[in-house]
This record gives sequence, C-alpha cells and structure tokens, in this order.
Amino acid sequence: MNRALVSACVFCSIIFSNTTAQNDPFAAFLDPLVDQLFVPGYYLAVFDSSGMIYERSRGFADETGNIPPTKNVLYSVQSLTKPLTSLLLLRLKDLELIDLEAPVSDYLPEFSNVNLAGNVTLENSASALPEGLTVRSLLTHTSGLTYSSSFNGISNISSIYRNLGIFEMESERLNTIGPLKEHVKTLAELDLISPPGERFNYSVSLDVAGRVAEVATGISFSDALKKYILEPLNMTSSYFKVPEEQFQALSRLYTPLIRTYPIPGNYKRFQEFKNMPGGYKNFGQSENLYESGGHGLITTGDDYSKFLRFILNYDPERDSYFLSEGTFEAFLTHQLPNSLGPEAMEDSLPELSGKGFSYGLGISLSDGGSLDDTSTYDYYFWNAAPEWSAGTNSHFWIDRDLGLGLIFLSSLMSADNLITDKTHGIAEEFFGSK
Repeated sequence: MNRALVSACVFCSIIFSNTTAQNDPFAAFLDPLVDQLFVPGYYLAVFDSSGMIYERSRGFADETGNIPPTKNVLYSVQSLTKPLTSLLLLRLKDLELIDLEAPVSDYLPEFSNVNLAGNVTLENSASALPEGLTVRSLLTHTSGLTYSSSFNGISNISSIYRNLGIFEMESERLNTIGPLKEHVKTLAELDLISPPGERFNYSVSLDVAGRVAEVATGISFSDALKKYILEPLNMTSSYFKVPEEQFQALSRLYTPLIRTYPIPGNYKRFQEFKNMPGGYKNFGQSENLYESGGHGLITTGDDYSKFLRFILNYDPERDSYFLSEGTFEAFLTHQLPNSLGPEAMEDSLPELSGKGFSYGLGISLSDGGSLDDTSTYDYYFWNAAPEWSAGTNSHFWIDRDLGLGLIFLSSLMSADNLITDKTHGIAEEFFGSK
C-alpha cells in the first residue's frame, strides 16, 4: 500500500468535508444535478480501513423533504444485492453445505430438464445439459439464464422473459408471484439463451442462487443471508421486507422524465416511480414480492459499507472463520475462461466496452486493460446502473492495494451511467485510486 497516497487522501477528505462545492469536486459535480432537479438526492461516502473518511449528501430521499439522504436512509440497492448473495453461497461452500461444482439440479430438481433455445446449438460437450448448469455458473453469469432486456441479444428469448414479467418493473407478476420457490420454478421452465459455461449473460442467476441457499440451509433466503452474512458482519439495517417501524426511513423510487443532462431550464426532470404495482412500496413492503438474490435488498449506506469494509480489510488470520483465504481470493479473481473475456461480456453489457471488465465469483473486476488469468486487478466494483437491470445508479468500488473504497446511493431509476463514471473518476483523481 502506498501510505503517502493514503495520507494525502485522508488530508483531501478533511479539506472536502469542511468546504463548499468550490473546492470539493464531488460537490461541484453532484450538487448541481440535485439543485437543477435532475436527481432527487444522493448519499456518497469514501472509506478506508478504519471507517468513513468523507461523506456528502444532498437533496431528499422523499419529495416531502422529510427524509434527508443520510447514511441511515434505507435504499433499494437493486443489483448491489448480487455480491452479498454470492458471498452467502461462498460461505455455504466453506461450510460444506454447497458444492459449487455440483449441478443446480442436485438442489433444485426442476432444473433436471433444462433446454436450449431453438436457435442455439450445443457446441461443447463439457456443457452437456443439465450437468453443465452448475452452482458456479450461477455465480459467474454463465448459466444460460438471462434478463428480459434486449442487451442479451437473442430477441425471442428476451421477449419470452418480458411476456412472463421476468423482472419487468411494471409487471403485475412482481406483486403476485409469491415465494422465491415459485419464481425459480418459472425460470427452470424457460429455454437457456446459451449453453452453460459458454457465454456470459448478465441474468437472474442470483435469484436461482438464493433458492439454492434455501434448499441447502433449510431456511428462507432472507433468513440464510441474515444468519450467515448480515449478522456476522453486524449489518443490522438490511432487509427484504422493511419492518413497519422503519418504513419512514425508506427512500421512494423515482424515474427520469428525460434522459439527457445537463439541459437549460429549471424544472423537475423526475417523477415518483408509480408504474410498478404498489409504486415504490413494492420494494421493501409487498407481502408477495419474492426475496430476490439479484435485486431485492433494502439497506443503508452505513450498513452496506460494513460489507465493503470486510472486503477491504480481509485478513486470513483473523477472518478465515468466516471465509477461507482461498474462497475469498476466488471471490476477487478472474473466474471466466479467456474465451469469455471483454469482447464476449461486452455483448451482454455494452456500456462496459473498453473498461477492462471481468468477473470473479460474484463481483466485477477491472485491470484497465486486457483480462486473463494473470491480470492484476486495480479495483473491484458493482453497479446498479440501468443497463444492468432497472437500477438506481447506486454503486461501489474498492481498491484493496490503496486501502480505499467508495459507496454511492441514489433512488433515481433508469438514469444513465454519467454519475457512476464521473464519481469514480473524481475518486481516482482526488483520493489516489488507480
């Protein structure tokens, strides 16, 4: 670790915390987006091994103005759920409750008869169905499952997902499907978009992983996550259904009226997200909404940062009881065949083109260049950007070499990647991240 850089970063954070937008680059970029009504509000924090070293918030978490966007506001973090679900599966693997190499059908018999889409051929005998659809393939998004979004490239499969309301935010299905078990049974009946192990497809795989955890532990997915992950990490404000007494701390969801900024004028560019049955209450309050390992978590900036600091501070001598050193390293290292490198992944996530993106066992990696088994990764990250589901621009990054990380939480649905890219760039420049 470059301790001089770290010291400089801490010094920067002290300056920023006592200044205005004139000499705080985060404030200079983000505050006008709030003041000009492009974004309802945000919470941002930079942390090191000891805790938060910089925090900033602006705007509101609800339009009444009664909920300021502090570290204790509950946000629907959407795809930021995925790394925690992956960590749960890895912990269950260490506890010998799950075999990552086992077929998913060993835990979920409904996957014993999975089929490929009619226009997809099985080219690799190693991907023989259903044996090739392993628990590991769920964590690496190589299972052949997908999302309904068009970025996955095979329109007939995407349209089937959309028609069934598979993660369609406006779908009545989200409010009626009931338990995770029923949701996963529906997924098992759908054709795979590609043979398992042969293509990266950002997908509902982590929902299936959550159901595997249920079967392996004999308890609900939310209870398993609480028992094996949340409680050991002292995460006390993370939920799939928010307790009634905490509902007033739940941020509403908003959606943009326009999708480009900045533009002239001073009128509100967003509205409360009401297209989903039940509106924003569907995340955190619905009795029927299934517990999604891919997008269902409601949490606070303070709580989620405890998970991030675990990654930042992991020490095998101290933390191996929780996660073995080998499993932790697998979590944060390149786990895809070189044939599934940047080009293949950009077919599924084109917004990552040229960003040196790869994937571990449940978390994104970047080395800023070519990716292979020998790559040294500059940082680890995850995003809830819109192209990655109907996300909220919430995101994090962690640089373990430098000993720094960042978390950004917002409730604006389906905005573009400007905020994600810009905040990361600011952090790189002013806090010394690579």
